[in-house]
Amino acid sequence: MKTVIKISFKNLKQNYLEVQQFLQKESGEKKIYNKSKVANDLSLWGDDNYDMLEDFITKYNLDFSDFKYYEHFESEGKLFSFYSNICTLLFLPLYILKFILNLF
Repeated sequence: MKTVIKISFKNLKQNYLEVQQFLQKESGEKKIYNKSKVANDLSLWGDDNYDMLEDFITKYNLDFSDFKYYEHFESEGKLFSFYSNICTLLFLPLYILKFILNLF
């Protein structure tokens, strides 16, 4: 069932600006748009992302009991997994060689 919330444009704009300021403070980014992505655009990955979300939930007294964080964001364990670290180490010499060849 869809919930309809009626809000004036003035209140909507004020809420948008408040959330924008919150995200600017948390991320350190100056330009935040309505399509900005928390991880990619705001550089909030893993624990930083989780802490920001937790602060937002607390500040605005939101109920996120049914929110499944792992369905929307990657944990730091996934970001820096053993497998990806091994692959990086194995391919590092190739990246360096490619960089050197591109210089010439």
